[in-house]
Amino acid sequence: MFAVFAIVARDIGPGEFGIISVCFIFIALAQLQNLGLSDGIVALRIEERSTLSAIFLVILLINLGMAAALYLAAAPIAALLGMPEAAPYLRWLAPLSVLSALQAVPNAILQGAMEFRKLSLRTTIATFGGAVVGIGCSRNGLGAYSLIAQQIVQFLVANFIVWKSISWRPTYRIGNCDLWSGLKPGLRLTAVYLIEFCETQIPRLLVALVLGPISAGYYAFGGRIWQAVKEIVILPIAAVLFPTLIREQNNAVEFSATFNRALVCTTGFVILAVAMFAGASSLLVGFLFGEKWLPATQFVSLFMAANILTPIGLVYRNTFRALNRLGAYLRIQCVIVASNLIGIYIGSHYGLNATLGVTALSYAISIPLLHKRLGQLILSPPEPVWRATLSFMAAGFITFLIGRSTSHFLTPLIGNMATLALALPCGLIAYIVGCRLLGLDIVRLLYGSVKLQSRTL
Repeated sequence: MFAVFAIVARDIGPGEFGIISVCFIFIALAQLQNLGLSDGIVALRIEERSTLSAIFLVILLINLGMAAALYLAAAPIAALLGMPEAAPYLRWLAPLSVLSALQAVPNAILQGAMEFRKLSLRTTIATFGGAVVGIGCSRNGLGAYSLIAQQIVQFLVANFIVWKSISWRPTYRIGNCDLWSGLKPGLRLTAVYLIEFCETQIPRLLVALVLGPISAGYYAFGGRIWQAVKEIVILPIAAVLFPTLIREQNNAVEFSATFNRALVCTTGFVILAVAMFAGASSLLVGFLFGEKWLPATQFVSLFMAANILTPIGLVYRNTFRALNRLGAYLRIQCVIVASNLIGIYIGSHYGLNATLGVTALSYAISIPLLHKRLGQLILSPPEPVWRATLSFMAAGFITFLIGRSTSHFLTPLIGNMATLALALPCGLIAYIVGCRLLGLDIVRLLYGSVKLQSRTL
């Protein structure tokens, strides 16, 4: 998926990428909603065929309505955004919400059964199939439509695999099912996802409205690279954290210990990723995306630094979710996200970098509030992780300096490729050694996270 993004980004400029990224906001809303509405299947371990069918039909009908509305209103929406070029993109994207709905319940069934190997296989094959089609379309000059083709194929392949992986099939005999009980946990999580949607997607829309599609392209570019970092570094931990916490929710000591391990691992790995990218950003952006995107190099580094606390927030969200206290999480996030959006709208009038300052400030306020509230809910309060965080930050700063120094001094001598090949392993070694000198074993943390995943799988 990231390969498609990198290749397409080489072929199109920031303006066109900004337009298509705004269009994808509407599909992101549908996907988050589907994830939320199907969560009751996992949380309540629903196996009754009639209840599963009722949830499936509700999700499907909602998304059919959303797809029809998006298709019919494509031109007015594009005009409202000041981007008439967006109308055909929106029409092609409309069916994706239905394809997302079709796999929501099967995915939840597999997740509830802890069939993570099947889910991982689905993701791998679907991503590869979509990437092949997307790259082929891009090489044939389809531009931003390549991203749409990639998504359509990815959803089709994922649906085929996930439906072949389960024996359940929907039925119309749903008269005696308890639909409300099945949807209730999902409705709470959907509210959380909507807050997350406002947190991650709406800023791009505000930037597009105030600063135009080119600035939106730079903002979306930084967001896409950051998403790739989270997919590689953070999401594997997040994927197993919730079911692990569910198993340990009756053991306060183990629950708290698992939370702390996840928090420390997430902090350590995300600081490593940001430090390595920022240190070699000029080389990485030029190598992966071409010269068109070199002006975005500094902004991307700042974007990652400003959003460095978001993966930590993901750990807190899953922990509140496992405690069935999403309401407490939601109350804090509503205030923080609303303030963040207002700040981004005001800040965007002063340029892109001003929006990042607002984002960093909002996360710096939200994490301590979440930490304090969680300490009130867990019988064995979470241990402080600030010392570990400071150690990771110090090691990350050393990694950043080594990456920048290597890029600055060696590029004129041995070229971009050789410097990049040297800068990345040097940065990794510096981080490992720095953490070790400060009393933290990052290799042991990595081994622990892999062991946790293998035990859950």
